[in-house]
Amino acid sequence: MEHSIGQLSGSQQKFPWRHENAALLRLSLVMFSWLRRLIWLKHLGQALRRIFIRLRNLYLQRLRPLLSPLYALSGVLSLAVLITEFGFYYPTEWQPFVQRIALLLILFMVVYEILSLVFSDHDWRSRLRIHRLQLLVITGVLLQLFYREPLLDVILNIYGFTPREAALLLLVFTQVPLLFSNLLHLLRRAEFSHIWHIHPALIFVVSFLLIIAIGTALLSLPKAHVPGISFVDLFFTAVSAVCVTGLTTIDVSSQLTLTGQIILLGLIQLGGLGLMTLTAFFSFYLTGRSSVTNRLAMRDLLSEDSLVRVKSLIRNIALITFLLEAIGAIFLFISSPAEKFPELSGRIFHAVFHAVSAFCNAGFSLNSDSLAAFAVGYENYLVTIILLIVFGGLGFPVISEIMEKIIKRELSLSVTTRIVLGVNGVLLLVGTLGYFFLEQKNTLLKFNTSDQLLNSFFYSVTTRTAGFNTTDTSSLTRPMAFLTLVLMYIGASPGSTGGGIKTSTFAVALLNVFAIASGRNRVDIFHRSISTVSIHRANSVIILSMALIFSAAFILTITEEANLMALLFETVSAFATVGLSMGITPELSLAGKLVLCFVMLAGRVGVFTFLTALLPKEDEAHYRYPTEYVVVG
Repeated sequence: MEHSIGQLSGSQQKFPWRHENAALLRLSLVMFSWLRRLIWLKHLGQALRRIFIRLRNLYLQRLRPLLSPLYALSGVLSLAVLITEFGFYYPTEWQPFVQRIALLLILFMVVYEILSLVFSDHDWRSRLRIHRLQLLVITGVLLQLFYREPLLDVILNIYGFTPREAALLLLVFTQVPLLFSNLLHLLRRAEFSHIWHIHPALIFVVSFLLIIAIGTALLSLPKAHVPGISFVDLFFTAVSAVCVTGLTTIDVSSQLTLTGQIILLGLIQLGGLGLMTLTAFFSFYLTGRSSVTNRLAMRDLLSEDSLVRVKSLIRNIALITFLLEAIGAIFLFISSPAEKFPELSGRIFHAVFHAVSAFCNAGFSLNSDSLAAFAVGYENYLVTIILLIVFGGLGFPVISEIMEKIIKRELSLSVTTRIVLGVNGVLLLVGTLGYFFLEQKNTLLKFNTSDQLLNSFFYSVTTRTAGFNTTDTSSLTRPMAFLTLVLMYIGASPGSTGGGIKTSTFAVALLNVFAIASGRNRVDIFHRSISTVSIHRANSVIILSMALIFSAAFILTITEEANLMALLFETVSAFATVGLSMGITPELSLAGKLVLCFVMLAGRVGVFTFLTALLPKEDEAHYRYPTEYVVVG
């Protein structure tokens, strides 16, 4: 045995190459095995790719033309289900059938979204960028479908909803994103772009008319209001909400149901931002489309000089709006009294509603007395409302520029921003001091000095197109009522959610008067000369606004029985989209309500824009008549 071992050891020592070759052979076999696997995987990948390409071609050429109309139809049916659930009363035994239809529509729309994402004709990076919203929608809807029962338990236990209300809430969270996604598919279609060839002013006006028509129809649903409200009052409320005015002939808190108040909130948001601004935002950032034609149209709508800044301005408008409204809602929720809201859901909705209404300068309130209950002892609440109104009234271009300068740590501001900030500061000071001294022995009599100053400042802010009130507006002294007319007429700043002739318009017209009186042939401010186009536009806006106000007030003196001051106050409030009233709004006749509806619409879109939309655009003349001096003044 030892001999054999010795012989073996000697053999290993004598022939070591045999074992090295064996190791190399084993390594070669392993490498060959892995190479075969890689080749097999490569062939498998190529086969799978060929199968995927065939499936994608089959989908794009055969299935998508068939599924696309069905998807659009499912969107219409889904919207009909939502309207049926929230707008109409129907027998209880229909509920399982309606819910099954809703579930089938949701599943079909999710499948269509998944197919659109997987079989897109773009590379994966572009695919994810273009379809990012669809990806979020699919994820959210699937999570809701898989975790429906836990979500229902949370909604039932924490927020105090009934089982039916909780089911409806989940239905909204499921179907609304899918309907929104359906809209994005429409925006991606090439046929949609032809509407941008229409004059931007006409697009702007028509978009408001469209929202008003839809809003009126929604508010007319049986579940949206209590019985007994006339169609004209619902139409007036829709116009006031879309034009972010706040004038109303009904009590929103008691005569609109929760469904109606939610619809009203949506109309305020759409009216504050503008349908075309939202559409352009979705088109630019969620569909991956941003043509030069679209940018030119939005540049004209936003009165922006630079075509490059249009996309960033639209992004900033949407982000600033939603961010400030969310922050404002949080602070309103914290500072609102918990004892006034028996349910947490009511307190949340109250905070969100007033945050949106304040930032959009709408002035609608869920309280019958507006914000009078918060006049004393709720300083944080009032300050939050004030800040929301001020930011909403400054204008998106101004806020965007200030934020950019802060980020870049620059001190220089544009002439427009400096004019807006200066005029706003002067008007706020004049309004605060005027109300403080003129109303000392009237509406401010019951307050102490600190509350008088806060409510005076609040009134000065709210007269600039917001419309909230903490005191009785109908009891104002005549001097303060007249000063209120002036503040309402000037209004907010350009590019904001407010109305009026705008602070910059007032400043340019006033500077032009001083320049002419001083014998100068140009208007200079902050080492810059204001363009002739801006001066002409400012003068035109003032003339058109005065013509509209006096014409409407004259008609109201014929149709209404109220005194002249109240009628003029109502007219200016409607034109400037303020919403303050001396209490005659519910008593207006049919003709008076329709007149104010027209004034609110013209004031919201701008009298100059409204006139531009109505008049056909003439070609530029290539000739010039002899100049002749006309005696004026």
